[in-house]
Amino acid sequence: MHRGTRTLIIRILKIVSPIQRMIPDYDGFMTWPTEGGLVMQRGHQTYTMPRAIDVDDEKYATFRALIRDE
Repeated sequence: MHRGTRTLIIRILKIVSPIQRMIPDYDGFMTWPTEGGLVMQRGHQTYTMPRAIDVDDEKYATFRALIRDE
């Protein structure tokens, strides 16, 4: 699915401070993070999948520093 792209899949290593919900009526599109787990998002309301970030997409350009060009 992401072959040939520079795509990040992020794992939560450690949660260093308590997580608080900032949007009272949040719909849960991004699932609650857990230590050791991947950052997940809801797909079509029936399953969850890892959140993929294509760093070559301009809206995610700030993530490019995390990718090492080889």
